[in-house]
Amino acid sequence: MATRSCSPDGSVNSYERAGYGVDGVDATEVEASWVVPDAECGSAGFTIGVGMTDTVTGLGHTALVGTTVFCDYGEIYFTAGIDSNGTYPVQPDDLMHGSVTAKGNGLFALTLENHTAGWTGTGSYLSQDIIHPRAIVELTANFGNGQNSGSFPPITVSGATVDGAPLADSAPTRLVLIDPQGAPAVVPGQLASGSGEFTFTRAN
Repeated sequence: MATRSCSPDGSVNSYERAGYGVDGVDATEVEASWVVPDAECGSAGFTIGVGMTDTVTGLGHTALVGTTVFCDYGEIYFTAGIDSNGTYPVQPDDLMHGSVTAKGNGLFALTLENHTAGWTGTGSYLSQDIIHPRAIVELTANFGNGQNSGSFPPITVSGATVDGAPLADSAPTRLVLIDPQGAPAVVPGQLASGSGEFTFTRAN
């Protein structure tokens, strides 16, 4: 579920994700880099990643690679995931690079690299529900039922491209993650013309 914002810049408020998504255009590849953030424990985790989805503004099927921060009984954990093909340990300040490529007929190739630790993970995702792949660079978190993702410093995404061109060239939709009261929770910074760099900021 997402609600259309009245913001002059055309941003969309979302209960599912913050970031940028390219709607209305079938994409072949999306990629981006980011650094795993240090964070404080909250009652819900959050995930940063890139993917292909069937809906930019809602919660649908997504072929995704990314890193997740979550807490369990007061202990904080940092993991990297290549869809459902296993998780890899990561640490704060690790430099990550993720890419998802549409191969056709609902098949997606997934790659996640940890440049700091020196490993690369690969996998695949098959979904006949993603008929028109939409590229997305996102941070997802659940703020329902009084949950929150804890605090984290600004997280910069760099080198974000769609089909080899800077993310901004695809005229993406800016998505602001809101809490159940409608207040901004995670806000992506403005994406400059011709750029593939922006910053996620925890708003409340």
